Amino acid sequence: MNVVGIDYNTNSIDMVIVGLDGGAWWKHYDLPSTGDAFARMCEVANVLPARRAVWWDGIAAVGIEEPMSRGPRSISLIPKLKAMQGAIVSCLPPQMRIVALTPTAWRNAVGLPGNASKDEVRLHVHDDPNSDPHWPQDACDAFCMAKAVLP
Repeated sequence: MNVVGIDYNTNSIDMVIVGLDGGAWWKHYDLPSTGDAFARMCEVANVLPARRAVWWDGIAAVGIEEPMSRGPRSISLIPKLKAMQGAIVSCLPPQMRIVALTPTAWRNAVGLPGNASKDEVRLHVHDDPNSDPHWPQDACDAFCMAKAVLP
């Protein structure tokens, strides 16, 4: 069995599959570069594995980031991220265990302070023998979300 962590923005989706017996694999999905955030959100189902695809076989749970943001930018950003989250969740299999994790929650779940910096997250992930030191930040975040939902 495996678990998946999903990190996303309005341009791409990163998934890391973590095996319960070790090993981890990163999958990156770019959304079309044309159009606005709404147009890209409409393409999520065309980019991710379908909800009944065999890709999901053996996946026990999914951890997905719960969008959080502060400041004036959040007024326009959070609704776009929530729409992306909904589009992603609609691609997950029925009855899949899905856990929405705030950044503080997934950091705490893997033993980091809730306010750990991106550099601290990356260093923590690269210390894990199942990770890849070449992963970008979004993959590191997704790896932590996967680890946070391990049974």
